[in-house]
Amino acid sequence: MLHNEYRVKETKTMTAVCNKCRKETAMINLEATTQVLCVACFDANCCHKFRSQFGKHNMRSAVEGQSVIIGIRDDLASLALLHLIKHSLLGGMRRRKFTVNPIVVFIDESDMKTGATNADRINKLKETVTSFGFAFIPIHLDSGIIPSHETVNFPKLLGKNLEENHREELLLILRTKQLVMVSRDMGISIIFLSDAMNRVAATLLTDMATGRGLSVSESVGFTDTRYESVTLLRPLRGLTSKEIAFYCRIHKLYNLFRIYPQGASTAMSLNRLTETFLEDLQRQFPSTLSTVTRTGDKLTSPSMAVTRPVDEPTTPSMAVT
Repeated sequence: MLHNEYRVKETKTMTAVCNKCRKETAMINLEATTQVLCVACFDANCCHKFRSQFGKHNMRSAVEGQSVIIGIRDDLASLALLHLIKHSLLGGMRRRKFTVNPIVVFIDESDMKTGATNADRINKLKETVTSFGFAFIPIHLDSGIIPSHETVNFPKLLGKNLEENHREELLLILRTKQLVMVSRDMGISIIFLSDAMNRVAATLLTDMATGRGLSVSESVGFTDTRYESVTLLRPLRGLTSKEIAFYCRIHKLYNLFRIYPQGASTAMSLNRLTETFLEDLQRQFPSTLSTVTRTGDKLTSPSMAVTRPVDEPTTPSMAVT
């Protein structure tokens, strides 16, 4: 989970030579003793991982020249995603330009638990997104989801009586539904999400453990085609949270986002515990996250007919009465 990357310590000066170019001094230590890179090689590696996801899954031609929705949160993964997109639009990866028309959508959850909005937070996000030259659209999480003749007290619904697992799942369902609704209203068929490898790996194990293995290939894959006329893409699933944190540091992106942990809770959900468990394993066995993620690539859904439409979320334990 990206809650640890805000406290990444400054990398100590190294005397080792970069593992890749064998020329420059290594400044990035990704996996303790196994992989040390210079800043230039690390940057090129992150850019390659971002772009290669589209080619690997045969989605480059489907995305090129299209308007895309960028679903962001106010975290470092979203910041890195915006920078990588901007970098590719400028052709800054020593390759041909990656031409898309980004429209950044931020789903505001600030009033879902307290009933109060945070104007400063939205303004800071708008300032950050517009600094990249992208259009910015903030939307409240409950906007348009509930019929006008019905009312739901979301702060009460998401209050302390709701288990943390159910709270996170409900927020995810509502956030995804809102992004899909906005995309359909704008006539856009592609949505980029900022899910990094840590989150993807944790989701894979959590869904399997909670009996949702039937749709896990869509939940963790690069492409998610469960939603009619809209495809969700996860271009950051090849990057770990640690890589994202270093990427933001070398590009001096930390100060662009004022971090507000949306819906943050001291309680640990199953997904958070799983992510923490995987990160602990990653420190001892550097291939843990990539192995789990590659396993997810091998999973396939038996039929699109059995997947859950976004318009009909079915989580009985979270039913509103």
